[in-house]
Amino acid sequence: MLEKLDTTIEKLFEEGKIKTKWNELEIHGIREIINLLWQDEIEYGTIGQAYEIKNRTIYQTFYSGLPYKNGDQYETFIRAYIDTDNNIIFMSSKGQLFMYETDDEDGTDMKHFSKSE
Repeated sequence: MLEKLDTTIEKLFEEGKIKTKWNELEIHGIREIINLLWQDEIEYGTIGQAYEIKNRTIYQTFYSGLPYKNGDQYETFIRAYIDTDNNIIFMSSKGQLFMYETDDEDGTDMKHFSKSE
């Protein structure tokens, strides 16, 4: 489901491959995609919050981390970014990156995942 990337978040920033500004639908959409991916493990409440930092980079941070089984090991995802192809890039607590390919859907496309609509 997720593809492990052989790079660092710093390199992706240097190459201009990470979106540095999200619109409201992207913020909402990434939350809904994450809720769908971990729907069996999220019982109630908000799992994280989107943050804007210097140079207008936005990322989603997770309050207690999200578990992900990578082979026979577990990773803990602590942040998520959106790349310029609208894929979601998860960063683990070890700095490893994993990509969830969205087939170039953006926040506008992802709004239909909303449970509140």
